[in-house]
Amino acid sequence: MELTEPLESATRKEIDRILLNLGWTIREFDKQCNVFTERVRTKPEERLIREKFPNGRFPDYVLYSSDKFEPLAVIEAKRVGRNLEKALKQAREYAECIGAKIIFGVDGSIVEARWVSGNEFLKRDDSLITELLSEKTLLKFVQQDDYIVVSPQKATKTREDLINIFSKTNDFLRNEGMREGIERFTEFSNLLFLKLIDEIERDREENGLQRRMDKRYCWESFCKKEPQDMLDYINDTVLPKLVGKYNHSGDVFSNKLNIQNPKILKQIIDGLSNLVLLDVDSDIKGDAFEYFLKNSVTVGNDLGEYYTPRHIVKLMVDLVNPKFGDKIYDPCCGTGGFLIEGFRHIKLSCNPTEKNIEVLERDTIYGMELTGTSKIAKMNMILAGDGHTNIVQDDSLRNPKKDKFDIILTNFPFSQKTEYASLYKLSSKSANPVFLKHVIDALVDGGTAGVIVPDSVLFSNDTDVVNVRKQLIEACELKAIIQLTAEAFIPYTKQPTTILIFRKGGKTKKIWFFDLENDGFKGSTKRTPKDENDIPLLRRLWSERSLLNEDLMSNKHFTVEYKDIPKDSYKLFLNYYKYKRKRKVKDPIELNKMCKEFVIGHTPDKKNQDFYGDKYLWVTISDMKEKHITNTELKLSEDGASKMGGKKLINKGELLMSFKLTLGKTAFAGQNLFTNEAICSLVLNNEYDTDEIREYLYYVLPLIDYAPYAQRAAKGFTLNKKLIPMVEVPFPDPHSRKRIVDKIKTLIHERAELERKIKENSSEYNKFIEFDIMGN
Repeated sequence: MELTEPLESATRKEIDRILLNLGWTIREFDKQCNVFTERVRTKPEERLIREKFPNGRFPDYVLYSSDKFEPLAVIEAKRVGRNLEKALKQAREYAECIGAKIIFGVDGSIVEARWVSGNEFLKRDDSLITELLSEKTLLKFVQQDDYIVVSPQKATKTREDLINIFSKTNDFLRNEGMREGIERFTEFSNLLFLKLIDEIERDREENGLQRRMDKRYCWESFCKKEPQDMLDYINDTVLPKLVGKYNHSGDVFSNKLNIQNPKILKQIIDGLSNLVLLDVDSDIKGDAFEYFLKNSVTVGNDLGEYYTPRHIVKLMVDLVNPKFGDKIYDPCCGTGGFLIEGFRHIKLSCNPTEKNIEVLERDTIYGMELTGTSKIAKMNMILAGDGHTNIVQDDSLRNPKKDKFDIILTNFPFSQKTEYASLYKLSSKSANPVFLKHVIDALVDGGTAGVIVPDSVLFSNDTDVVNVRKQLIEACELKAIIQLTAEAFIPYTKQPTTILIFRKGGKTKKIWFFDLENDGFKGSTKRTPKDENDIPLLRRLWSERSLLNEDLMSNKHFTVEYKDIPKDSYKLFLNYYKYKRKRKVKDPIELNKMCKEFVIGHTPDKKNQDFYGDKYLWVTISDMKEKHITNTELKLSEDGASKMGGKKLINKGELLMSFKLTLGKTAFAGQNLFTNEAICSLVLNNEYDTDEIREYLYYVLPLIDYAPYAQRAAKGFTLNKKLIPMVEVPFPDPHSRKRIVDKIKTLIHERAELERKIKENSSEYNKFIEFDIMGN
């Protein structure tokens, strides 16, 4: 059944809900009302609007300050997915009439704010759960011209200023002799926390709220002291207070700074004193913080375990949509990104009574982290409004949870090893399936999870991985599989990843797939913004996904029914279904049923010339020019063969196939040889080990569409040792196979003849022009 799309009125309902939760008085019969819809507050303002718009047009929303009732902002609403430029243009015209300084365009999934003067960009948020629309934020925008970056040029400058100071801090800590990584990162975070908590306390005081930290323990009490006095004051007065206040739930703050040189401390404090971090856009602050994080840890370390891009975190939190009363858990919480966003999401959408805030701060957030970044997560939760109490440093896999949490959000570290699989009735040394099983077990019945997984979890034939996928289908409702762009985690890794959204309990009836090819950022190391962005479309379709019929599906998003999921493997790889929808294999058989082994080659160190000589052929894709390989551009020495990482010598007559970037190219080993890591030998089972079948595969494998099986890579598609066995080959009866081979040979011969004739014709043509026409 085809349904209608949400109208502009649906967007207005969302705006009303957000404004109410943010403390605005939206009931227009109330004398204290500071939100007016399709009208303005005063008669003089009404006359100004009517003079400019005699046809009777009025703003969708006008927001006023609650004290002086001065117009702060104008909001124009549009239907989901509509261009916001028209809305912003209309809002600006109204705002200029009544003197409002800020305008908003809202389409139900995106909020964009601009200054009226100069049309300068203010902020864009891809979620309606946002503090952009709070009166406190608007007043700060209006009252302080330098409160926030208001143009891309200024944004770049502020980002560079922050990165510059953070970079110098990293250098100072290096000079102090601190080891890179967690030690340096934690020390910096301690100092950054002192700066931020001071700004938060001053902000609370300015807004008439009681301070939670006395002034004598805050930044202003020591930032202007002499170096030695400053070091002594922080160690003897400030840190003991923080330890006493927050360390009851575990080690958060050190008793003393690791910095011992007072002059270095003074330089760091002076640099941070020049910043007003609370007033800087959180995305800019995050960029600078991420810069420090990346540059304080050796290149090559696995940073993905404690940093997930903020726009991906926001998206996942909104899709999972935690509610007040839910317990949120991240078993690999890193610096707390998912927990912070989940905390804010609930805080902005619940009634902020004293009792509710206590529940939110003490009984909502739970996290576990193996490394010392758990301290950073605690600090970040304190800065977000608390919720740090239930974050602990430990190995989550060593601590199975059963039916404890309503919401789980996580991006677990990929390709780790674990000794605790048996606690989950698994046997794998790989932690990937164990992490996923930990998440499923920890959810209460009816609980929802959003998990980022490496693509290999979706197609691996490993028994434990298949069993966990089976549980996702047979004992959970797997709602969505969202394939992320391969650049999502640059600069950490280009490993392809996917988001799983599932609910524990019941059984999967159908799965919604979405191919997030563009996430709004360029695929460069710096990941700068770009216009192409599939996230707004994803958000718009999310609530409608179960109602979309086949006619509305596309290669970007589609639904797979339970009956179409192979029950022997429970494959969940998007590309498998995306391309299978378009193209089916006749009389299919998987290579893993035909082959007992796939021998993949290796490349010895090319810098060591002793590894290369004339003893053994060593095949690369460029050597696969003839049907039988009897010579190669490079050959291995005896030493080189010994450095093949235990790879077996491939016997003469065995079939070779390329599987990286150039997929399905085939040749036969003309003699015993080795290959590089882009080529494998197909060692057939006894049942299929015949010359006829090898000949058939030689001709058919290059014709297969490998897209349903291939893994995304930076330069195209590639297979690996887990994907090659999944490839389906058309395998009819022997008579049909012979007919196919004979026909392919005939066509190849005919094509070669045509190519020869074209070459002859081209030569004759050129001679005719040169001699007969030109007379040369």
